[in-house]
Amino acid sequence: MRISRLIILGLSVLLVVACLVGLGVTQGSLEQNASRLWQGESDTEFRRVSVYFPSHAPRSVTDLRSIKTEMAARIAEQDETVSFLTAWGGEGESEYHTETRNEWMKTFFVSGDFFAIRNFPLVSGATYPLSEGSVVLNEYAAWKIFGSSDCVGLDLARDDVPMRVAAVVKDGQEDAVVYAPVGEEDPITFFEVILPEFVKNYARDTVTLYLYPDDNTILRENDIRFTWKNLRGELKKVLSGEEQQILFRMPWWEFEEWHGEKVLSAWYIALWGSVVLTTALSIPYLAAGIGWVVSWIKSLLEERALRKKRYE
Repeated sequence: MRISRLIILGLSVLLVVACLVGLGVTQGSLEQNASRLWQGESDTEFRRVSVYFPSHAPRSVTDLRSIKTEMAARIAEQDETVSFLTAWGGEGESEYHTETRNEWMKTFFVSGDFFAIRNFPLVSGATYPLSEGSVVLNEYAAWKIFGSSDCVGLDLARDDVPMRVAAVVKDGQEDAVVYAPVGEEDPITFFEVILPEFVKNYARDTVTLYLYPDDNTILRENDIRFTWKNLRGELKKVLSGEEQQILFRMPWWEFEEWHGEKVLSAWYIALWGSVVLTTALSIPYLAAGIGWVVSWIKSLLEERALRKKRYE
């Protein structure tokens, strides 16, 4: 009996931990959910959809600029007053140098709306719009190349091209990261958009219509990915081996959300498993309790019957 109580106590603790982990992962995802911020006081709901292309089959800036124009025309047919956000880019490494330092740092080449969607906390400067010839550094990059996060307006060079620091941000990374304007010839491996949800699945269907997600792409509906229904679907894919095995070079923000998705799915299994086991182990005690209550009620009824008989 003592062992059973310990098991129940352990499972109860597991339930609490599962809930806390779930809340933490979900909160992390909400911090990156810009669709609600973009919606503001509008009656029209918005959804953020992301598409990732493999490095061996990237898209071009020209393609995505054309797609943005087509999306705008489609949305205008529904409501000409509604605006939306798009961002695209790629990833690589570049050499940066100042008068005193040379450093190789991870670089994301991004379009203008990127920081409106990502909305990283600012340390200093301004991220929007990110103009040609400027860069945004995270805190680690600022300290690595300048020895300080107070470096807005200072000059540096990327592959011998003069640049200027426009802002320093907190992006949550523990590695030096630079964000630079995307060039016309840069390969595009990610595309993000915040679109109006005029009807159910409008945003997803619009992205699918113009970007044709197939085995060479990954599409993420960010606003629903941490819901129980979506997590259950993702878990089924993992267990059945249907999850996409294409080797994508995911940007760090997608990797973190993807990892959080898997962690939360696992904890949901633990949560419901704990509920089932706790219930199963509690049945003997519950049955004993019910039996005692029934016996007590029965004894009360018998005693009442005896007293009634005596008075008769």
